[in-house]
Amino acid sequence: MEAVVYLCIYLVEAYIFYQYAANLFELRYSQRKTVLGILSAHAIMYAASFFHNAFGNIFVFALLSWLLLIWLFGINVFNALFHTIILSVSMVLCEALAAAILSGYMPEIWQNWSRYSEMIFLGTFSKFFYFIFTQVLAGVQRKRVVKRFTADFGTYLLILISLCIISVPFILCFLGWNLPYSRTLEYAIAIGSSIMFITLLLVYSLYGYNQKKSEAFTELQMQLQKEKDAAEYYQVLVAQDEKQKIMIHDIKNHLQSIALLNQQNDQKKIEQYLDELFKSDSLRPSAQICSHALLNAILCRYRAQCMERSIHFQADIRSGCVDFLNDEEITALFCNLLDNAMEAIGDTSDSFVEVSVSKRKNQPITTLVVKNSCKDIPKQGKMGQFLTQKSNPQYHGYGFRSVKQIASQHHGHLQAYYDETEAVFHVIVSFYE
Repeated sequence: MEAVVYLCIYLVEAYIFYQYAANLFELRYSQRKTVLGILSAHAIMYAASFFHNAFGNIFVFALLSWLLLIWLFGINVFNALFHTIILSVSMVLCEALAAAILSGYMPEIWQNWSRYSEMIFLGTFSKFFYFIFTQVLAGVQRKRVVKRFTADFGTYLLILISLCIISVPFILCFLGWNLPYSRTLEYAIAIGSSIMFITLLLVYSLYGYNQKKSEAFTELQMQLQKEKDAAEYYQVLVAQDEKQKIMIHDIKNHLQSIALLNQQNDQKKIEQYLDELFKSDSLRPSAQICSHALLNAILCRYRAQCMERSIHFQADIRSGCVDFLNDEEITALFCNLLDNAMEAIGDTSDSFVEVSVSKRKNQPITTLVVKNSCKDIPKQGKMGQFLTQKSNPQYHGYGFRSVKQIASQHHGHLQAYYDETEAVFHVIVSFYE
Protein backbone atom coordinates (compact mmCIF):
# COMPACT_ATOMS: atom_id res chain seq x y z
CA MET A 1 0.00 0.00 0.00
CA GLU A 2 2.90 2.32 0.75
CA ALA A 3 4.14 1.95 -2.84
CA VAL A 4 0.73 2.95 -4.22
CA VAL A 5 0.57 6.07 -2.02
CA TYR A 6 4.08 7.10 -3.07
CA LEU A 7 3.16 6.51 -6.73
CA CYS A 8 0.14 8.81 -6.44
CA ILE A 9 2.24 11.48 -4.72
CA TYR A 10 4.88 11.48 -7.46
CA LEU A 11 2.25 11.54 -10.21
CA VAL A 12 0.77 14.66 -8.57
CA GLU A 13 4.25 16.21 -8.34
CA ALA A 14 4.82 15.48 -12.04
CA TYR A 15 1.53 17.22 -12.89
CA ILE A 16 2.42 20.25 -10.75
CA PHE A 17 5.87 20.50 -12.34
CA TYR A 18 4.36 20.35 -15.85
CA GLN A 19 1.77 23.02 -15.04
CA TYR A 20 4.38 25.34 -13.57
CA ALA A 21 6.92 24.97 -16.38
CA ALA A 22 4.39 25.03 -19.24
CA ASN A 23 2.85 28.25 -17.90
CA LEU A 24 6.22 30.02 -17.90
CA PHE A 25 8.23 28.54 -20.77
CA GLU A 26 7.66 27.35 -24.32
CA LEU A 27 7.79 23.62 -24.95
CA ARG A 28 10.90 22.63 -26.85
CA TYR A 29 9.35 19.37 -28.05
CA SER A 30 5.84 18.04 -28.56
CA GLN A 31 3.49 17.82 -25.59
CA ARG A 32 3.61 14.02 -25.71
CA LYS A 33 7.41 13.91 -25.56
CA THR A 34 7.45 16.53 -22.79
CA VAL A 35 4.99 14.56 -20.65
CA LEU A 36 6.94 11.32 -21.20
CA GLY A 37 10.17 13.06 -20.19
CA ILE A 38 8.62 14.42 -16.98
CA LEU A 39 7.05 11.05 -16.10
CA SER A 40 10.36 9.25 -16.71
CA ALA A 41 12.21 11.64 -14.39
CA HIS A 42 9.57 11.27 -11.66
CA ALA A 43 9.76 7.50 -12.02
CA ILE A 44 13.43 7.79 -11.00
CA MET A 45 12.41 10.01 -8.06
CA TYR A 46 9.77 7.40 -7.12
CA ALA A 47 12.40 4.66 -7.08
CA ALA A 48 14.76 6.79 -4.96
CA SER A 49 12.01 7.44 -2.37
CA PHE A 50 12.17 3.85 -1.14
CA PHE A 51 15.53 4.56 0.49
CA HIS A 52 13.59 6.77 2.97
CA ASN A 53 16.23 9.49 2.94
CA ALA A 54 14.67 12.98 2.96
CA PHE A 55 17.86 14.79 1.94
CA GLY A 56 18.52 12.27 -0.82
CA ASN A 57 14.95 12.67 -2.13
CA ILE A 58 15.16 16.45 -2.35
CA PHE A 59 18.59 16.22 -4.03
CA VAL A 60 17.28 13.83 -6.69
CA PHE A 61 14.20 16.03 -7.19
CA ALA A 62 16.31 19.18 -7.61
CA LEU A 63 18.82 17.55 -9.98
CA LEU A 64 16.21 15.99 -12.26
CA SER A 65 14.00 19.11 -12.25
CA TRP A 66 17.00 21.21 -13.26
CA LEU A 67 17.81 18.84 -16.12
CA LEU A 68 14.16 18.75 -17.25
CA LEU A 69 13.94 22.54 -17.44
CA ILE A 70 17.10 22.68 -19.55
CA TRP A 71 16.25 19.72 -21.79
CA LEU A 72 12.48 20.01 -22.33
CA PHE A 73 12.07 23.78 -22.14
CA GLY A 74 15.48 24.96 -23.41
CA ILE A 75 16.07 27.62 -20.76
CA ASN A 76 19.42 28.93 -19.56
CA VAL A 77 21.39 26.87 -17.01
CA PHE A 78 21.30 29.61 -14.34
CA ASN A 79 17.66 30.42 -15.01
CA ALA A 80 16.83 26.73 -14.62
CA LEU A 81 18.87 26.64 -11.39
CA PHE A 82 16.84 29.50 -9.91
CA HIS A 83 13.48 27.90 -10.74
CA THR A 84 14.71 24.52 -9.47
CA ILE A 85 15.68 26.07 -6.13
CA ILE A 86 12.30 27.81 -5.90
CA LEU A 87 10.43 24.55 -6.57
CA SER A 88 12.56 22.57 -4.11
CA VAL A 89 12.23 25.11 -1.31
CA SER A 90 8.49 25.46 -1.96
CA MET A 91 7.97 21.70 -1.72
CA VAL A 92 9.85 21.33 1.58
CA LEU A 93 8.09 24.39 3.04
CA CYS A 94 4.68 23.02 2.03
CA GLU A 95 5.47 19.70 3.74
CA ALA A 96 6.70 21.50 6.88
CA LEU A 97 3.58 23.70 6.97
CA ALA A 98 1.25 20.73 6.41
CA ALA A 99 3.02 18.73 9.15
CA ALA A 100 2.81 21.69 11.57
CA ILE A 101 -0.95 22.00 10.95
CA LEU A 102 -1.62 18.25 11.20
CA SER A 103 0.56 17.82 14.30
CA GLY A 104 -2.25 19.30 16.36
CA TYR A 105 -4.39 16.27 15.41
CA MET A 106 -1.58 13.74 14.88
CA PRO A 107 1.17 14.57 17.43
CA GLU A 108 3.41 11.75 16.14
CA ILE A 109 3.31 12.82 12.50
CA TRP A 110 6.88 14.21 12.57
CA GLN A 111 8.26 10.83 13.66
CA ASN A 112 5.99 8.68 11.48
CA TRP A 113 5.85 10.32 8.06
CA SER A 114 6.20 6.98 6.30
CA ARG A 115 3.27 5.38 8.11
CA TYR A 116 0.30 4.76 5.84
CA SER A 117 -2.32 6.98 7.54
CA GLU A 118 0.06 9.91 8.21
CA MET A 119 1.45 9.70 4.68
CA ILE A 120 -1.99 10.04 3.07
CA PHE A 121 -2.96 13.13 5.08
CA LEU A 122 0.46 14.75 4.82
CA GLY A 123 0.72 14.05 1.09
CA THR A 124 -2.78 15.41 0.40
CA PHE A 125 -2.33 18.65 2.33
CA SER A 126 1.28 19.33 1.33
CA LYS A 127 0.70 18.75 -2.40
CA PHE A 128 -2.42 20.92 -2.29
CA PHE A 129 -0.38 23.77 -0.74
CA TYR A 130 2.43 23.07 -3.21
CA PHE A 131 0.10 23.28 -6.22
CA ILE A 132 -1.53 26.52 -5.03
CA PHE A 133 1.80 28.22 -4.29
CA THR A 134 3.43 27.22 -7.58
CA GLN A 135 0.39 28.52 -9.47
CA VAL A 136 0.68 31.82 -7.59
CA LEU A 137 4.38 32.00 -8.52
CA ALA A 138 3.63 31.22 -12.17
CA GLY A 139 0.94 33.92 -12.18
CA VAL A 140 3.37 36.50 -10.79
CA GLN A 141 6.07 35.62 -13.32
CA ARG A 142 3.67 35.40 -16.26
CA LYS A 143 2.94 39.12 -15.93
CA ARG A 144 6.58 39.80 -16.76
CA VAL A 145 7.17 37.61 -19.79
CA VAL A 146 10.90 37.55 -20.55
CA LYS A 147 12.00 36.13 -23.89
CA ARG A 148 15.70 36.01 -23.18
CA PHE A 149 17.63 35.36 -19.98
CA THR A 150 20.03 38.09 -18.89
CA ALA A 151 22.85 37.19 -16.53
CA ASP A 152 24.10 40.10 -14.44
CA PHE A 153 25.25 40.70 -10.87
CA GLY A 154 21.67 41.14 -9.63
CA THR A 155 20.63 37.81 -11.13
CA TYR A 156 23.54 35.91 -9.58
CA LEU A 157 22.90 37.61 -6.23
CA LEU A 158 19.24 36.51 -6.20
CA ILE A 159 20.25 32.95 -7.10
CA LEU A 160 22.73 33.00 -4.20
CA ILE A 161 20.03 34.32 -1.83
CA SER A 162 17.65 31.58 -2.94
CA LEU A 163 20.40 28.99 -2.28
CA CYS A 164 20.78 30.34 1.25
CA ILE A 165 17.00 30.09 1.76
CA ILE A 166 17.17 26.32 1.24
CA SER A 167 18.61 25.88 4.73
CA VAL A 168 15.55 27.41 6.44
CA PRO A 169 12.93 24.74 5.59
CA PHE A 170 15.40 21.99 6.52
CA ILE A 171 15.97 23.68 9.88
CA LEU A 172 12.21 23.79 10.44
CA CYS A 173 11.92 20.09 9.58
CA PHE A 174 14.90 19.28 11.83
CA LEU A 175 13.14 20.97 14.76
CA GLY A 176 9.98 18.98 14.09
CA TRP A 177 11.89 15.71 13.90
CA ASN A 178 14.01 16.14 17.03
CA LEU A 179 11.96 18.22 19.49
CA PRO A 180 8.99 16.81 21.42
CA TYR A 181 5.60 18.00 20.24
CA SER A 182 4.25 21.20 21.79
CA ARG A 183 1.87 23.98 20.77
CA THR A 184 4.81 26.40 20.75
CA LEU A 185 6.73 24.22 18.31
CA GLU A 186 3.65 23.81 16.13
CA TYR A 187 3.08 27.58 15.94
CA ALA A 188 6.80 28.30 15.45
CA ILE A 189 7.05 25.97 12.44
CA ALA A 190 3.77 27.22 10.95
CA ILE A 191 4.68 30.90 11.37
CA GLY A 192 8.24 30.29 10.17
CA SER A 193 6.95 28.50 7.07
CA SER A 194 4.50 31.33 6.33
CA ILE A 195 7.23 33.96 6.64
CA MET A 196 9.45 31.91 4.33
CA PHE A 197 6.62 31.70 1.78
CA ILE A 198 6.40 35.51 1.77
CA THR A 199 10.18 35.82 1.50
CA LEU A 200 10.25 33.32 -1.34
CA LEU A 201 7.50 35.22 -3.17
CA LEU A 202 9.40 38.51 -2.78
CA VAL A 203 12.66 36.99 -4.06
CA TYR A 204 10.76 35.42 -6.97
CA SER A 205 9.06 38.71 -7.87
CA LEU A 206 12.35 40.62 -7.64
CA TYR A 207 14.02 38.05 -9.90
CA GLY A 208 11.33 38.51 -12.55
CA TYR A 209 11.47 42.29 -12.24
CA ASN A 210 15.25 42.26 -12.57
CA GLN A 211 15.05 40.07 -15.69
CA LYS A 212 12.44 42.36 -17.26
CA LYS A 213 14.50 45.48 -16.61
CA SER A 214 17.65 43.82 -17.93
CA GLU A 215 15.79 42.79 -21.08
CA ALA A 216 14.46 46.34 -21.56
CA PHE A 217 17.98 47.74 -21.14
CA THR A 218 19.32 45.26 -23.70
CA GLU A 219 16.59 46.23 -26.18
CA LEU A 220 17.38 49.91 -25.65
CA GLN A 221 21.07 49.28 -26.31
CA MET A 222 20.15 47.43 -29.50
CA GLN A 223 17.97 50.36 -30.57
CA LEU A 224 20.83 52.80 -29.95
CA GLN A 225 23.20 50.58 -31.94
CA LYS A 226 20.65 50.42 -34.75
CA GLU A 227 20.43 54.21 -34.81
CA LYS A 228 24.21 54.50 -34.85
CA ASP A 229 24.46 52.05 -37.76
CA ALA A 230 21.75 53.98 -39.61
CA ALA A 231 23.69 57.23 -39.11
CA GLU A 232 26.80 55.60 -40.60
CA TYR A 233 24.75 54.28 -43.51
CA TYR A 234 23.41 57.73 -44.32
CA GLN A 235 26.90 59.16 -44.01
CA VAL A 236 27.90 56.78 -46.80
CA LEU A 237 25.03 58.12 -48.89
CA VAL A 238 26.20 61.67 -48.19
CA ALA A 239 29.72 60.72 -49.27
CA GLN A 240 28.32 59.20 -52.46
CA ASP A 241 26.39 62.42 -53.15
CA GLU A 242 29.59 64.38 -52.60
CA LYS A 243 31.37 62.15 -55.14
CA GLN A 244 28.57 62.88 -57.59
CA LYS A 245 29.03 66.61 -57.18
CA ILE A 246 32.77 66.24 -57.72
CA MET A 247 32.11 64.19 -60.85
CA ILE A 248 29.78 66.86 -62.20
CA HIS A 249 32.41 69.46 -61.41
CA ASP A 250 35.01 67.40 -63.29
CA ILE A 251 32.78 66.58 -66.27
CA LYS A 252 34.51 69.31 -68.26
CA ASN A 253 37.81 67.44 -67.94
CA HIS A 254 36.13 64.20 -68.99
CA LEU A 255 34.72 65.88 -72.09
CA GLN A 256 38.15 67.20 -72.98
CA SER A 257 39.62 63.70 -72.64
CA ILE A 258 36.89 62.31 -74.91
CA ALA A 259 37.58 65.10 -77.44
CA LEU A 260 41.30 64.14 -77.55
CA LEU A 261 40.43 60.48 -78.11
CA ASN A 262 38.04 61.53 -80.85
CA GLN A 263 40.82 63.48 -82.58
CA GLN A 264 42.90 60.29 -82.50
CA ASN A 265 39.94 58.37 -84.02
CA ASP A 266 40.23 55.80 -81.22
CA GLN A 267 36.56 54.75 -81.08
CA LYS A 268 37.26 51.69 -78.93
CA LYS A 269 38.85 53.75 -76.14
CA ILE A 270 36.03 56.32 -76.38
CA GLU A 271 33.40 53.59 -75.94
CA GLN A 272 35.33 52.10 -73.00
CA TYR A 273 35.74 55.55 -71.40
CA LEU A 274 32.03 56.37 -71.77
CA ASP A 275 31.02 52.94 -70.46
CA GLU A 276 33.09 53.49 -67.28
CA LEU A 277 31.50 56.92 -66.78
CA PHE A 278 27.94 55.62 -67.19
CA LYS A 279 28.55 52.81 -64.70
CA SER A 280 30.00 55.19 -62.11
CA ASP A 281 27.98 55.68 -58.88
CA SER A 282 28.73 59.35 -59.17
CA LEU A 283 26.36 59.76 -62.12
CA ARG A 284 23.35 58.32 -60.33
CA PRO A 285 20.64 60.98 -59.89
CA SER A 286 20.32 62.60 -56.45
CA ALA A 287 17.27 64.57 -55.32
CA GLN A 288 17.61 67.73 -53.27
CA ILE A 289 14.87 67.84 -50.65
CA CYS A 290 16.67 69.93 -48.03
CA SER A 291 20.01 71.68 -47.57
CA HIS A 292 21.25 69.39 -44.78
CA ALA A 293 23.22 66.57 -46.46
CA LEU A 294 22.49 63.74 -44.01
CA LEU A 295 18.82 64.62 -43.58
CA ASN A 296 18.47 64.93 -47.36
CA ALA A 297 19.77 61.36 -47.78
CA ILE A 298 17.27 60.10 -45.15
CA LEU A 299 14.32 61.88 -46.73
CA CYS A 300 15.31 60.64 -50.21
CA ARG A 301 15.22 57.06 -48.96
CA TYR A 302 11.75 57.41 -47.42
CA ARG A 303 10.46 59.26 -50.46
CA ALA A 304 11.57 56.31 -52.61
CA GLN A 305 9.72 53.91 -50.27
CA CYS A 306 6.60 56.06 -50.53
CA MET A 307 6.79 56.08 -54.32
CA GLU A 308 6.96 52.27 -54.33
CA ARG A 309 3.80 52.10 -52.18
CA SER A 310 1.98 54.96 -53.99
CA ILE A 311 2.11 57.15 -50.88
CA HIS A 312 2.25 60.90 -51.38
CA PHE A 313 5.38 62.26 -49.66
CA GLN A 314 5.94 65.91 -48.87
CA ALA A 315 8.81 67.51 -46.94
CA ASP A 316 9.35 71.13 -45.95
CA ILE A 317 12.64 71.53 -44.07
CA ARG A 318 13.62 75.14 -43.58
CA SER A 319 17.31 75.91 -44.02
CA GLY A 320 19.45 75.75 -40.88
CA CYS A 321 16.64 74.46 -38.63
CA VAL A 322 18.31 71.14 -37.75
CA ASP A 323 21.90 72.35 -37.45
CA PHE A 324 21.78 72.11 -33.64
CA LEU A 325 21.26 68.31 -33.85
CA ASN A 326 24.14 65.88 -34.36
CA ASP A 327 24.08 63.08 -36.94
CA GLU A 328 22.94 60.36 -34.50
CA GLU A 329 20.09 62.55 -33.23
CA ILE A 330 18.91 63.40 -36.75
CA THR A 331 18.98 59.72 -37.73
CA ALA A 332 17.11 58.60 -34.60
CA LEU A 333 14.48 61.35 -34.84
CA PHE A 334 13.51 61.12 -38.47
CA CYS A 335 13.99 57.37 -38.99
CA ASN A 336 11.91 56.44 -35.92
CA LEU A 337 9.12 58.90 -36.71
CA LEU A 338 8.97 58.02 -40.40
CA ASP A 339 9.14 54.28 -39.69
CA ASN A 340 6.14 54.65 -37.37
CA ALA A 341 4.30 56.71 -39.98
CA MET A 342 4.91 54.15 -42.73
CA GLU A 343 3.79 51.32 -40.43
CA ALA A 344 0.62 53.20 -39.36
CA ILE A 345 -0.46 53.87 -42.95
CA GLY A 346 -0.66 50.19 -43.80
CA ASP A 347 -2.49 49.52 -47.05
CA THR A 348 -4.82 52.54 -47.00
CA SER A 349 -5.53 54.28 -50.31
CA ASP A 350 -4.86 57.99 -50.92
CA SER A 351 -2.33 57.89 -48.10
CA PHE A 352 0.29 60.52 -47.39
CA VAL A 353 3.25 61.44 -45.20
CA GLU A 354 4.17 65.05 -44.47
CA VAL A 355 7.33 66.20 -42.69
CA SER A 356 8.10 69.78 -41.77
CA VAL A 357 10.72 71.52 -39.64
CA SER A 358 10.43 75.23 -38.93
CA LYS A 359 11.74 77.79 -36.50
CA ARG A 360 9.66 80.59 -35.02
CA LYS A 361 10.85 84.03 -35.92
CA ASN A 362 12.76 85.79 -33.13
CA GLN A 363 12.08 82.84 -30.79
CA PRO A 364 14.43 79.96 -29.83
CA ILE A 365 11.83 77.29 -30.68
CA THR A 366 12.22 74.70 -33.44
CA THR A 367 9.23 72.50 -34.29
CA LEU A 368 9.27 69.15 -36.07
CA VAL A 369 5.88 67.91 -37.31
CA VAL A 370 5.17 64.53 -38.89
CA LYS A 371 1.65 63.85 -40.20
CA ASN A 372 0.40 60.67 -41.82
CA SER A 373 -2.93 59.25 -42.86
CA CYS A 374 -4.22 56.55 -40.51
CA LYS A 375 -7.56 54.89 -41.25
CA ASP A 376 -7.82 52.92 -37.99
CA ILE A 377 -7.95 54.73 -34.66
CA PRO A 378 -4.71 53.89 -32.76
CA LYS A 379 -5.15 52.00 -29.50
CA GLN A 380 -4.07 53.77 -26.33
CA GLY A 381 -2.67 52.35 -23.08
CA LYS A 382 -3.71 53.14 -19.53
CA MET A 383 -1.31 56.11 -19.37
CA GLY A 384 -2.65 57.58 -22.65
CA GLN A 385 0.29 56.37 -24.75
CA PHE A 386 -0.34 55.03 -28.26
CA LEU A 387 0.28 51.29 -28.52
CA THR A 388 2.21 49.69 -31.38
CA GLN A 389 0.38 47.42 -33.83
CA LYS A 390 3.55 45.42 -34.58
CA SER A 391 3.95 41.78 -33.64
CA ASN A 392 5.80 41.12 -30.35
CA PRO A 393 4.89 44.55 -28.86
CA GLN A 394 7.26 43.99 -25.92
CA TYR A 395 10.17 44.46 -28.36
CA HIS A 396 8.85 47.76 -29.75
CA GLY A 397 8.20 51.24 -28.40
CA TYR A 398 11.87 52.08 -27.92
CA GLY A 399 11.88 54.33 -31.01
CA PHE A 400 9.34 56.70 -29.47
CA ARG A 401 11.31 56.67 -26.22
CA SER A 402 14.44 57.60 -28.18
CA VAL A 403 12.61 60.56 -29.74
CA LYS A 404 11.41 61.70 -26.30
CA GLN A 405 14.93 61.41 -24.91
CA ILE A 406 16.40 63.54 -27.71
CA ALA A 407 13.67 66.15 -27.24
CA SER A 408 14.32 66.34 -23.49
CA GLN A 409 18.07 66.74 -24.09
CA HIS A 410 17.22 69.93 -25.98
CA HIS A 411 14.71 71.11 -23.33
CA GLY A 412 11.81 70.12 -25.55
CA HIS A 413 8.88 67.74 -25.48
CA LEU A 414 6.88 65.39 -27.69
CA GLN A 415 3.14 65.44 -28.39
CA ALA A 416 1.08 62.92 -30.35
CA TYR A 417 -2.62 62.91 -31.14
CA TYR A 418 -5.09 61.47 -33.62
CA ASP A 419 -7.55 63.61 -35.55
CA GLU A 420 -10.62 61.42 -36.03
CA THR A 421 -12.39 63.85 -38.38
CA GLU A 422 -9.53 63.83 -40.91
CA ALA A 423 -8.13 60.37 -39.98
CA VAL A 424 -4.66 61.86 -39.57
CA PHE A 425 -2.05 61.06 -36.94
CA HIS A 426 0.09 63.98 -35.75
CA VAL A 427 3.45 63.92 -33.98
CA ILE A 428 4.89 67.26 -32.84
CA VAL A 429 8.40 67.53 -31.39
CA SER A 430 9.44 70.92 -30.01
CA PHE A 431 13.03 71.94 -29.23
CA TYR A 432 14.07 74.96 -27.17
CA GLU A 433 17.59 76.20 -27.86
